[in-house]
Amino acid sequence: MMAFFMFMKSFFKILFISSIIGMYNFDSEDWFILTNPSNILSITEDAFEIYFLSENGIFSYNYMDDSIYYNVEMSINLPKNVFKIHYSKSNDFFYLFSRDKIFFKSSVSSNWRERSYFSLDLPNYSTIDNIGFSGKYIVFE
Repeated sequence: MMAFFMFMKSFFKILFISSIIGMYNFDSEDWFILTNPSNILSITEDAFEIYFLSENGIFSYNYMDDSIYYNVEMSINLPKNVFKIHYSKSNDFFYLFSRDKIFFKSSVSSNWRERSYFSLDLPNYSTIDNIGFSGKYIVFE
């Protein structure tokens, strides 16, 4: 009789544990992992992706396959101390802004080029009230 109760107790434990595991079953494709994006500083988008500039690089959300990933192509040679990212549809360029320089690259380029605000007759970023894009030109106000 004691053996029967031990068997039933073990049976209910196994049944209970298997029901809990079944409730928390998940498909690994339903989840993604971001490797410490830190603080998100700025967001921009193009026709296919949303780009998140963070302290640890640029992350992207792809509309087509509904995925978020660390964008290695955009983060290669990423300048230090940038705080704003912008994409211009008119010329298909990405722009990064720091306190003393503006960085830019074509969407198909792998290198960030730079210009100091001083070379544009601007003392620094804080003197800019508005930035506009028109064809081949960047307009600072």
